[in-house]
Amino acid sequence: MAESPYELLGVAPDASADEIQKAYRRLAKKSHPDLNPGDPQALDRFKAISSAYGLLSDPEKRARFDSGEIDASGAERPQPRYYRDFAADSAEQPYT
Repeated sequence: MAESPYELLGVAPDASADEIQKAYRRLAKKSHPDLNPGDPQALDRFKAISSAYGLLSDPEKRARFDSGEIDASGAERPQPRYYRDFAADSAEQPYT
């Protein structure tokens, strides 16, 4: 399973915006591709860290991620369907 944005940055889910920013800056300096020219995975790590910071630094996106509305990439998660949803769908469509 992929790491959550919180795990990537090494912060707790209740971390403040300042803690998230400090963690991002520390990790970005450490894993920046220009500072790791011999490491082919540095760019991938840097992109993952930047993506996690982009999600967690935006209060709206962070709230939506925490509530399960979007995934770590920022993509919408499909809403779960319940029996009542299927029942409502079939009531609208008469049998032919």
